[in-house]
This record gives sequence, C-alpha cells and structure tokens, in this order.
Amino acid sequence: MALLVDHCADVSAGDYVNETPLHYAARYNKYAAANWLLQHPGVDATARNDSGRTAADLADSWGHIQLGAMIRARVAAGCCKGIIHVFNYIDFVDKANKRHGAEEDTTNIRNTFTTLNYDVKIHKNLTKQQTRDKFEQLRSDQTLTSLIVIILSHGNDRFSFMTSDEQFQNLDELRRVFTDSSCPNLRGKPKIFLANFCRGDRIELVHEAVVAKPNIEPPHNTVTIHAATEGIKAMRHLKKGSIFIMSLCKILNEHPKWGLMQQIFDELYHQMIKEGGTTPYLEKFPPMEEFHF
Repeated sequence: MALLVDHCADVSAGDYVNETPLHYAARYNKYAAANWLLQHPGVDATARNDSGRTAADLADSWGHIQLGAMIRARVAAGCCKGIIHVFNYIDFVDKANKRHGAEEDTTNIRNTFTTLNYDVKIHKNLTKQQTRDKFEQLRSDQTLTSLIVIILSHGNDRFSFMTSDEQFQNLDELRRVFTDSSCPNLRGKPKIFLANFCRGDRIELVHEAVVAKPNIEPPHNTVTIHAATEGIKAMRHLKKGSIFIMSLCKILNEHPKWGLMQQIFDELYHQMIKEGGTTPYLEKFPPMEEFHF
C-alpha cells in the first residue's frame, strides 16, 4: 500500500461495487492494514459500498467485531493522523537535577497535538535501558507510517541527553535505529525528532557541519529540530515549561493548517527569539519530502 500511495494512488478509491481499500481490510480482518489506512489523511472511513455498508459494518458482518470497533473509534475521533512519542525526563537520581516546569511541556504537547488529531504517548522518567528498549519497540512496529519523537531532558553536548538514572544517551545512536536497513518499514517515510536539551553551557555559538563517519549508514528522510545550536543551553521557565515547547505549541495552535516543516521552523525561530529563548537548529537528512502535521 505504501508503494501505491507513494505513486499518488487514491486511498479511498472504490472498486466496481464501491468498496475501498479499507473495506477490503475490514472484510479480511487485516488489522494492521486498516490501522495504516486510518492514519492516512486522504482516507474516507465513512465511505459506503453499493450495499450501503461502511468498512466498520463490513467488519461486523464478517465477525471481525474488534476491528469494527476500532474503525468506529477512529471515525469518532476523526481518524488519528499518527502518534507523537514524548520522552520527558523530569526526575533524576539526584533530586537537585529535577527539571521544574517540565510537566507543563507534557500538558502543552498533549493539548496541542491532540487538537491536531494525533495520539500522544508520554514516556516519563525512563532509564537509559528503558529508553533504548522503547526505541527498539518502535523500530519493530509494522503499523507505523511515520515517526514523530519529542525528547525533553538535560544535555551536555551536541547529541547527548540525560535519562532518569543519570546516564547519557546519544540521540544520533537512536536515530540510526531507523536507518533504511535497520528499519525497512519506515524506508522513505518521514522521521521527525524534536530535541529539547542543552547542547553545552555557552551562549549562542555557530554550529559546525555534521559529517557522517565512514562505514556508518546515515539516516534518510529524517528531520531533527534542536532547541539550541551546538554548545548552547536550552532555556526553560520554572513554571511554564521550556521556551522551545511553548513556542512550538503556540505556533501550531494559532496556525493549525500549517504543515510545511520549513514554514513551522522559520516561525519557531522568530517566536523563540521573541520569548527570549535560544536559536533553534534544523537538521535534515535527505531525501525528505515536505512533511505535513
């Protein structure tokens, strides 16, 4: 299906009896296929065949009650566009490292992206091993049609963030979990990382170009927006949360129809500067077609 969609196939096209791909998934109890279709913005989950049946009706008639219920739930929710995975590290072994105000980031993200019709999954205070295990689970998830990850924590260099057990995890290692060879399911599909952690302890520094190491497969179709450039601390309000998340959510709330990543990033830059925050940094690994929230 992904190949057909990549070549501009209509995901709601009907056959000679007006049954859509979702009807076929419902008839043959293809749960993963139905889930994939329901995440596509062009799908019409309420389309009826010549007998007047929706995909949910067809699932019920064939005894696939669980699938029928899932389709109806998605219709009621407006057909979820996808899943946002938020890794928020708030409390640490050393209580002095607590990220005060970080709970507000969770609230802002959930409110904003739920309004945009995303399912928001919060992963709070994971250890380094739990974090790596979760990324492995995501790599193995065959139902994913895109990957959107938000990471909120302390940091100490260009790519390393702190987990709840006060170990440092390299973001670049996690991104490479989703290279084309490691995760063929997401080959050619957008992978978005939003990283809010300090990248040093200095004030505004020009970043260096990222050069891939020899014999290491680079990510493809991947975008990462960092809250700060290399060597710079990310700013966080002790009660309102991080300026990066506040600014991003403000933009998406005020412009819900915006989808182009470059357009969002440009406005994010201006909003963060206006709020007294750091300069965000956009990192792309092509080929990357425009991603729409």
